[in-house]
Amino acid sequence: MKKNKDILIQYIGLIIACMIMAGGLNMFLVPKTIAPGGLCS
Repeated sequence: MKKNKDILIQYIGLIIACMIMAGGLNMFLVPKTIAPGGLCS
């Protein structure tokens, strides 16, 4: 039972990290029009 709880906590952490990453991309890359891999003018 302890192992299942640890796996569940890891999946929840992964989901939260993905949400933070998506928010960061929207806040920093999109308004500055910086595309991953280069600058857009």
